[in-house]
Parts: sequence; structure tokens; C-alpha cells
Amino acid sequence: NVTGVQTCALPISLRRAREDGIWNTLRAEVVGPGTIAGIDLQNFPPGSLDLAASQSARLKWDLPPNGFVVGYVGRPTITKGFFEILKIWEESKLGLSGATLLIAGCSEADVRAAGAAGLPGLRVLGLISDMPGFYAACDVVALPSRSDGYPYALLEAAASGCALVGYDVPGVSSAIVHQTTGLLVKALDRAAFADALAHLLANPEIRTR
Repeated sequence: NVTGVQTCALPISLRRAREDGIWNTLRAEVVGPGTIAGIDLQNFPPGSLDLAASQSARLKWDLPPNGFVVGYVGRPTITKGFFEILKIWEESKLGLSGATLLIAGCSEADVRAAGAAGLPGLRVLGLISDMPGFYAACDVVALPSRSDGYPYALLEAAASGCALVGYDVPGVSSAIVHQTTGLLVKALDRAAFADALAHLLANPEIRTR
């Protein structure tokens, strides 16, 4: 804030900040195109995660080869939606039908502390380095953040060919094009989020598209 003018990461975030009365219209602007550095497409080359890559990744983590896998990447915090995804998964009952919630970035201890130990279909990987492999194992990547900047997990997942689901909040709504790269649902509406996951489970052609 050297110049005394507050800056924002993305035009849509600036618009939402103005709507919420956070920043004065005359004292906020977006610098340049307003984006972060983005992701390295050499690490996440579009179209590279084919069926063979998916099967290899699922074998690595002992996942059903043809099961429905939802991925979550994030810290075990309220803001990043960690507790929210556990509640959504429990309420969705998808784990009882053989689907898997695959979590990276959080530990078994984090899950126990959240009271979600033993949740059907839950697999916790902790901190991992093979993120391309993680996305290859997933059909959908879900991020029920309450707020976000411009989530790398969604950008990486999109480049990897995963369908996305997120709450319609600033940052997340910049990374998901509704009905094109994924589904946006009303913020903190767990039932709607669970319905979006179930919709993608029941419609593989939509996931593929």
C-alpha cells in the first residue's frame, strides 16, 4: 500500500468488495490484468491425465478403479472449507454408496479433531508432493471455501481435467465458470453442494464435458 491506493487480485473481487462496502469506489483499483502468477502448465499439461494416468494414480493410493472420487486440497481451517467438506460429505451419504472423498493437505489427526474419524469413504493422504497424480485420481475437485483469493487447487484441477464444485464466493467464483468448468452453489448451502456432487456422480457425461 505504498501509494495509498488499495489493490485487489481480480476485477470480480474488486466488484464484490465494492458491493460489500469494504473499499471506497474511488480508492481501489486492479493493477494490470489483476491475476496471480498462475500455474505452470508444464506440471499440469492439459489433456495429459488420460484413463491410464487415472488408473495408475488410483492404484497408487488403493482406490477403486471405477469408483467416484471427490478431491479436496487445503489446510484444516474454517476459511478453506475443511470442516465444511467433512459435513457435506457426511450429509451427502455418498460414502455409503462407495464413493471416496480424497483429502490432501490435512492429516488423520486433523480429521479426528474435527470429529470425522471413521466417516464412510474418507481417505486422508496428508501432505503429498504428487499433485498431478492426486488430480488424476479424482473425478471432481471440491472447495467449499468461505472466502478465497484465487485458489490454486481449482486452477490445477481444471488444467488436469477435473470437474469443479465450489461455493459462489469471491475468488472461487473467479476460478469456476458455472456450468462450463464446474458448478457454483450458494455459499454455505451444504445441501446444494451435496446435490451438485450427486449430480456429477449421476451424470458422467457432464463431468467429461
